Amino acid sequence: MKRLYPSPVYIIAAFLLSPCAAEAQVLPNVTGPLNDLAGDTLREQRLQEMAERRARRLEEEAAEAVEDTTEAVDDAVEPVAGAVADAADEAAGAVTGTLRKFNSAAAPDGSQIEAEVLVALLDADDVETLRAAGYGILAEREMHNLGRVMVTMEVPAGIDLDGALGRLRGALADASLDYNHLYRWDDANAEAAEAPAVESAADISPDDSRLRIGVIDSAVQADHRALRDVRVEARDFVSHDAKRPETHGTAVASLVARSAGNDVVVYSASVFFELEGYAPGASTEGLVAALDWLAGLQVDVINMSLSGPGNDLLEAAIEAVLARGQTVVAAVGNEGPSSPPRYPAAYDGVIGVTAVDRKERVFRAANRGEQVDFAALGVDVKVADSTSGSYRLASGTSMASPHIAVVAARLLREGGVTRDALESWLIAGAEDLGRRGFDPVYGHGLVTRVPMVAASD
Repeated sequence: MKRLYPSPVYIIAAFLLSPCAAEAQVLPNVTGPLNDLAGDTLREQRLQEMAERRARRLEEEAAEAVEDTTEAVDDAVEPVAGAVADAADEAAGAVTGTLRKFNSAAAPDGSQIEAEVLVALLDADDVETLRAAGYGILAEREMHNLGRVMVTMEVPAGIDLDGALGRLRGALADASLDYNHLYRWDDANAEAAEAPAVESAADISPDDSRLRIGVIDSAVQADHRALRDVRVEARDFVSHDAKRPETHGTAVASLVARSAGNDVVVYSASVFFELEGYAPGASTEGLVAALDWLAGLQVDVINMSLSGPGNDLLEAAIEAVLARGQTVVAAVGNEGPSSPPRYPAAYDGVIGVTAVDRKERVFRAANRGEQVDFAALGVDVKVADSTSGSYRLASGTSMASPHIAVVAARLLREGGVTRDALESWLIAGAEDLGRRGFDPVYGHGLVTRVPMVAASD
């Protein structure tokens, strides 16, 4: 920390302790008596002791003065520095308050939600309306890039959660309100395995030419050797007092790095938490806050290797991000061919990705439907393993989505493709699989590389 200049007391003390000062203070009072009492060794020793005590006392006073000044400066600066850091976190939507306990419940459709809690994206004036109606505000965050305020509220005791949601939707027609749903990552049949070492990575560009990929996932083990040549910027958006897993986010980040040839900056938005007895989950409020942060960073593409139920807040946040001209890529889910559409992949404008193996066969657990836009390799792929520091094999639509995210980012940044034309370029470079043309299994087909037509544009 930067210090102020020494106090006047310290300067005076330093002068008194200098050789010139010692002569000025001691010689006029001591030299004469010593000449008159030559040989009086005892008197000389006592005078010398007095001078030494005085010097030590002045030195102690000077040190105390400097310490007092330093403490005063620290006391003055620390609150300011803390306020700046808090403001930065608040602006990014990061969680800075007290973490709360997660209590699980089921929504009417059977999806997992947080008990007695609703979330809303609304105007600032509506927050006081909620308070006046008796709703406890658990969290209030300004979503600067989405243009609204996100409020997490606790339903008053004795009020039915489903009924409260219906009444609030009627009273606040311009707001987006819903349950605080949980979302799961789409990594299935993961198998720990020692894989061959990663090939030597290409040199990283020293400027801003690197791709910028947002990864909304679990936390990332940034010091894993698979990410040693990748810059990782991380922020936590979990509101609950629980463990922060790293396995899935680290695996996804390693696939982003591999597809990008390490020429990438990964912006890791940590949203997953893990409670004893439950699979890791990410809440609606965490996803929305993460989307707001990444929207402000103007990343090339946002990858979401996760899926769950439809949610009004999540849909509104996705729409706002897409309206800014940004791109969202998401895994379609691993709940099987007969599963209903899962989100965010099924939202309009989001690029939904399924997984295939090396023989171009679809992953057996992959969801199917109109939400499938493209396919990429996602079965038995080598990923970074945060638990061992080595590698493992993993399968799932989560493992396919990062490759499409990187291809899309290259088209946008290096190919000069506009957001509106992105899907057309991806279709042009895809290998048609399954039924001729678009189909609900493979979408528009398999994407393996950046289309050559874009590279020549």
